Amino acid sequence: MTAEFTSFAGNKRTIASDTARTASFNEIPIISLKSPNAELIAQLRDACTRVGFFYIQDHDVPQEKIDKTFEIAKSFFAQEKEVKNEINYKKSRILRGYEPPAEVRTDETKKADLNEAFNWGYEKALDPERRDSDDEETGNPLPIPIYPTSPPQKRPNP
Repeated sequence: MTAEFTSFAGNKRTIASDTARTASFNEIPIISLKSPNAELIAQLRDACTRVGFFYIQDHDVPQEKIDKTFEIAKSFFAQEKEVKNEINYKKSRILRGYEPPAEVRTDETKKADLNEAFNWGYEKALDPERRDSDDEETGNPLPIPIYPTSPPQKRPNP
């Protein structure tokens, strides 16, 4: 049985099966970005559909940048709730921004999720391979990014 999913941005996807199934795994998948494309795609698909997350290796991101990103994230999440809620995801037309704990339910029959998150996505200005015609081709203009006003290092550099 197939089902159709419509995202908050209006994109539609057909889901091959709406039958729940158990995803089992014994370890977190480790995926090398240096794998051949077909293998990489298969590994990503498997990790995303079977496990829900994965560890990436061979990404060429300097450890210094990774450490700085974690430092900024810790600084952001340590702020008062009111400061973080200035960029609450509900203020974004595509649900980007701060997501407080116990506000979202992935299953309406269960208790609210306890995770706290900052949701973000593709940003055209940061894409070195972007094309100026991307918006015109899709007919779907990209959203304006939402960033916190503090800590001051919150925005990526193009």
